[in-house]
Amino acid sequence: MYEPWEGLIVQINGGNLSKSITIGNIYRPPRTSNDNLNAFINEFSSMVSLLEHNCKNTLIIAGDFNINLLNLNENDIYSSYFDSLISHSLFPQITFPTRFTRTNGTLIDNFFCTLSQSMMESTAGILIKKL
Repeated sequence: MYEPWEGLIVQINGGNLSKSITIGNIYRPPRTSNDNLNAFINEFSSMVSLLEHNCKNTLIIAGDFNINLLNLNENDIYSSYFDSLISHSLFPQITFPTRFTRTNGTLIDNFFCTLSQSMMESTAGILIKKL
């Protein structure tokens, strides 16, 4: 059975912005089969294509994708997901683990954006709260 994913997309205009910004927030449930993951990648890539074609402005997509970008070299499906985003000029802004356990870390919370001069001058980071 295919597990659906959820998303919200908003466009911000006006104020001091020289052009609008489109922001997407995505949640994909964890622990799905490879077939479900391929279906997600295909649907997600189609959505990004539409946004890229219709928006023509800064695009930011973030969320809990439950796809560990630290495992790109170990999982062809993860590489396919990453390649799909790069092909739409969406580049990761977070490249370090966002979730830690006692034995490892994962990068399943992703933040991608199209590169522009203002984005290249921006800084993204991870806030860590010590327990």
